[in-house]
Amino acid sequence: MLPMTITHPDVRTALGWRARLGLIVPQLDLISEPLFPKILPDGVSIHTARMKRRGPVSSATLNEMNSNLDAAIDLLPTPYIDAAVYHCTMGSLLADPEKLREQISKRAEVPAITTTASVVKALRTLKVKKVCLVSPYIDELNKAEVEFFNRSGFEVPAIGGAHIEEAIDMASVAPEQITAWVRKAAYQSCDAIFITCTGIRSHEFIASLEEQTGLPVVTSTSATTWEIYGFLKASRRNVPLGRLFELDG
Repeated sequence: MLPMTITHPDVRTALGWRARLGLIVPQLDLISEPLFPKILPDGVSIHTARMKRRGPVSSATLNEMNSNLDAAIDLLPTPYIDAAVYHCTMGSLLADPEKLREQISKRAEVPAITTTASVVKALRTLKVKKVCLVSPYIDELNKAEVEFFNRSGFEVPAIGGAHIEEAIDMASVAPEQITAWVRKAAYQSCDAIFITCTGIRSHEFIASLEEQTGLPVVTSTSATTWEIYGFLKASRRNVPLGRLFELDG
């Protein structure tokens, strides 16, 4: 292996010339860390911290995970990042996405992005009123998500998906399975389809699903990515993550 030579004291010139982002994810998230470097603009470096959480995906374990949030933030290179991204749908929903944003921003001393707040902003930008919720979660979490959407001004006439209990099993869900969940859901009564959960591979088929259903498709990951692009003031043109990226927000 050839030795690495750093020719400039500021590593930003090579790795994070556009921005450095601190990424906060659940302990067993196997998707986010390898994905973001592929879908974010050139010049963005990702620096990850994990919140301790194991066992079934439930409100109890997610609330316990959030009790470890400050510890995760403290493991980020906070003096050297430009923003912190909390990438977990139910974790941000149960904690209240705006309060969570404030907590992270205060602790890390940088702007913060939270997944569920990004989802709400994305759906409002698309002028959505009725949402088809496609979810891998158990009924308890689906109910909490529907109640959150209702409080945020959306109706949820249709729900589809599976009932996966273990976090580690989320990453094993094939994209073809998720598209099957969508096709079986009663999306025809809705204005948009929202695929929840950052721990599943929901980004690979958005354009195809939009063509099949005739509706905009937003996912937890696409909404978070869309807001990151906005924060970076980077062009969303030609980002293959659906109609959302054709709009300004």
